Amino acid sequence: MFTDSQTPGSQVEIKILTLTMEKHRAVRHSFVQVHEHCPRRPYLELVVPPEASAVTSATFTTDSRDQGWADDKSVSYTWFEVALRRPAGRSDVAAIRIQHNKAGEDEFFTATTHWNTQSTSPRAKWWLGIVQPGDVIQLIPRAQFPGWVNIIRQGSIEIEYQVRVEDENLQQGWETSPGVASPGLIYRLDYGNRQIRVLVVKPGTYESDIEAEFEYVNLAGSSDQHIGFHALSYYWGDSTKSTSISIDAKGRVGHKIGISSTLERAIRRFRSPDVPLRIWIDAICINQDDLEERAQQVAMMGSIYSGADMVRIWLDDYVLGLDTALRIIRDIYNVNKRVCLGGSQCQCSSTKHTLPAEQLDEITQPKEWHSFGYTREVFGRYHAMKSFDASAIDAAGGEGEVHFTNFMQTFFHHPWFQRVWVVQEAILSHKTVVYSTSEEIPWEELLLINEMASTPEYAGEARWSVQARDSMPAIWNALPGRHGRTAEGKTKLLPILDVFLKALDLKATNPRDKLFALLAFGHETSEADKIPSLLRPDYSKPLENVMADFTRWWILEYHSLNILSFLHCQSTRAWRRTLWDEDPQLNTPALSGPSWALGTDGYAQCSSMTLREQFPSLLPTGAADTVPDEDLIRLADDSNPLELALRGYKVGEIVALGHPPQDMVSAENKDKQMLAAVFNRLFDPSARMGVWLLQGVNYHEEHWDPAALEYMLLDHIQAHFSYIPAPCQHTLLPAADGGSGYTCYETTDLPSCVERCFFVLSNGMYGLCPWTAQRGDVVTLLQGGGVPYLLRPVPEHLQSNGDTGSNRYQFVGECFAEGIADGKTVGDGDLGNSERFVLV
Repeated sequence: MFTDSQTPGSQVEIKILTLTMEKHRAVRHSFVQVHEHCPRRPYLELVVPPEASAVTSATFTTDSRDQGWADDKSVSYTWFEVALRRPAGRSDVAAIRIQHNKAGEDEFFTATTHWNTQSTSPRAKWWLGIVQPGDVIQLIPRAQFPGWVNIIRQGSIEIEYQVRVEDENLQQGWETSPGVASPGLIYRLDYGNRQIRVLVVKPGTYESDIEAEFEYVNLAGSSDQHIGFHALSYYWGDSTKSTSISIDAKGRVGHKIGISSTLERAIRRFRSPDVPLRIWIDAICINQDDLEERAQQVAMMGSIYSGADMVRIWLDDYVLGLDTALRIIRDIYNVNKRVCLGGSQCQCSSTKHTLPAEQLDEITQPKEWHSFGYTREVFGRYHAMKSFDASAIDAAGGEGEVHFTNFMQTFFHHPWFQRVWVVQEAILSHKTVVYSTSEEIPWEELLLINEMASTPEYAGEARWSVQARDSMPAIWNALPGRHGRTAEGKTKLLPILDVFLKALDLKATNPRDKLFALLAFGHETSEADKIPSLLRPDYSKPLENVMADFTRWWILEYHSLNILSFLHCQSTRAWRRTLWDEDPQLNTPALSGPSWALGTDGYAQCSSMTLREQFPSLLPTGAADTVPDEDLIRLADDSNPLELALRGYKVGEIVALGHPPQDMVSAENKDKQMLAAVFNRLFDPSARMGVWLLQGVNYHEEHWDPAALEYMLLDHIQAHFSYIPAPCQHTLLPAADGGSGYTCYETTDLPSCVERCFFVLSNGMYGLCPWTAQRGDVVTLLQGGGVPYLLRPVPEHLQSNGDTGSNRYQFVGECFAEGIADGKTVGDGDLGNSERFVLV
């Protein structure tokens, strides 16, 4: 039994029941009210057991209702979603909307959705087929539009699965054939000449065996000669479904290389019956077991893809309705750009633009209303022509609820768009073409649709659809590629930290690649031979050292601690909680790496939700006028690369945590204007920023109307307290005389989904902190830091090297302390004569 932190005083019963070796179940009993402005947070989660080889069915049951009244009872705008929270390296999957509540009914009712591999829709079957051990199945309540509230008192998830058996198939990567020494068959690369292997696939039909050999090509000096090869961009796929190909070595026994079934289909799709296919494929052309070779080739990836005649993007058939999606994208491009007459008159080199000229003309005729970019009109044409198969209709929401936004959300959740390596593979190439089972389209056509789907105009039309994003991750719109150049012809490049943050949504099988794959786009790291030593790709280096070195390098390079603010991009360390209430991570705060180093997981959109980004007017504090002690930082690096030594001084220790008094954080409060601004922006109880909805859409407007914010906040508060009795919140009021005391009282003036984020210090100061803060944390000003930071003393029994607990801390994050802003400092602290803090 647990106490539910979202509705204090209620009891949460979490049961993980193993009914048989093939069933797993999770149940929760707890009242929760969800408003459209609440963070997108699971009500219940279930972890797929490690022994599960295949999930054959899933059952979702909810006991819920909406607010009990509605002007229009045709549909309830409260419902549930099924989502997957996946381990690092696995691609995200678009959430699937399931049961709606009964519109305007005040009685709780039980609804059940059952999926299995025999009788459910194509989309549900596909979803069951991709669930893997370690995936976390989530049941998420949602609501949309003012006044609508989703009230849930019970839910359950149950799956049936087959027990895992040993898979004797080859895994991806190199495997030496029996009796054949690898060095004599597959030659080592000449690093001095920047040599690469190119796979030469012999001509053949789709069905015939794949025969190939390696050709060794020097990129050094290649600008004066035409090498002539293609490069493949794809997602690796499920490594448990693998095969092998044989590489001929001039008459000697073939060398077996294990490849995924996804890669096998790509080779069969692209090879010709008449001429050899010369193509570079990372999984085949790089010896994945040679860490030195991997590091050297990774540093050259930008040169490889920019040197290829063409990059072929292989999407395979992973997403339902994939071929249909690409055909629709082709016609949306053509209706906006008119590159050809379409239909039978299309003469484009790729597959045809389907809609003929007369239909394009009809779509663009002047009317009272057009969708942005004619997206819905084109989609409607396909639907009217019955051009969708069952899987495409299911991907778009099913019969009776076919929507373009659902369709594109599903498409852009294809795992290719989420791979970190594909960024440079697509952007740096001279010519890029996208392929599926039967479609072939230029990359530029797909980019146009992504740009349209990323605009506020498109988002405004799609506002009813509050699932995940329906465009590519943020990095695609941030990087200039070969078209973004200065007047001198040089490519405009962002700082590597900016690139890293914008790419946080992307995935990598090896988490080190979340940094290594992006080095080609940073202005400090774009030239392989000039990459700083701390950032050079090194696959023998543990991940925690890779990220610690990146963070330390940035601090030394820019003489600032500003990078520390971006630890709040991680879901476990964000200013506001988006995790499940009963997630075990919340009760075990131990970190997998140094507490002060950037992590490779997180959300790109959360990089804007920091004090550093939202309130540059806060700066500088007294600490911001200084720089970090670089000698001290380097000394710590030499003795322990996972520690960071800094200088600063303590402002005070947190002695109480609670919810802020509403009058202090009111948008109309003139006396506490900065405190109110920090609360309303970073915790966003009126969802004007939209970040905590985690849907990739930012509703931020340049000018905020305090009266409108108060009205929206009142609507949010009522959603939590008007329908189900809930205990009041624990709220603090600092001592009126500025002393160290405080008053504790209860209130219903703030939404109950806002965490305890208001602190009082031992010296009477108060402020706002991330939801992970605890009593005993210390507010500090550190040299080179532009904001106050929270540090957590390490218990003495966990100290190392004989140190006491007085100067060793975990880094918690930023905080806002009233009175430390606009150059002001507090107390008698002197940063020039400060104490030493060791962050671990």
